[in-house]
Amino acid sequence: MPAFQPEIHPALAPSSTVRTIRLTAQGGFTLIELIVVIVILGILAATALPKFVDLGADARVAKMQAATGSLKSAAALFRAQWLVLSSPASTTTNSSSTTSTIVQEGVKIAFLNGYPDVGGDGAAGAAGATGTAAVVANSGIVASSNLSTTDYAITATSTVLTVAADAAHPNCRVTYTEAAVAGGAPVIDATNVTKANCS
Repeated sequence: MPAFQPEIHPALAPSSTVRTIRLTAQGGFTLIELIVVIVILGILAATALPKFVDLGADARVAKMQAATGSLKSAAALFRAQWLVLSSPASTTTNSSSTTSTIVQEGVKIAFLNGYPDVGGDGAAGAAGATGTAAVVANSGIVASSNLSTTDYAITATSTVLTVAADAAHPNCRVTYTEAAVAGGAPVIDATNVTKANCS
């Protein structure tokens, strides 16, 4: 008896065109296709790379915005605490960095006119401290805002504290000018915190 051979429907039988397509199918990409892909990748890299290269300036701007926020919130928090304590007068016997009646996180905060002072002496002109390092070490606003000389380049005159991103970028800075008169507020100036100054 002969072996059984199933019949294949003509629509399902492989045709000569299907065999021809299988024989002529590509095995890879052509040289032109590869060149086009490389050119497109090169264009994408050329437009995206500059955005990633200049992230240092953006980081310094963000760092200085954080320092500005720290100075503003420290001044506001100190002011609130000063008001709660019945607004003590600024005298060298109660408002210097060693005699202050206002303590934040275990640290006596030197103040002048109801806000943290720059010099640490509780009086205008920082008579108790000489030199930038001594002024910064005793400064009420530095202590109140928790700014660190390891994170920022901090310098000071008798009434103005300057906080820069680092020593290499002195123009990328924010300044804090202590409250000069009773009822006045300190001036916090962050106009120099721009991408151009921080580059």
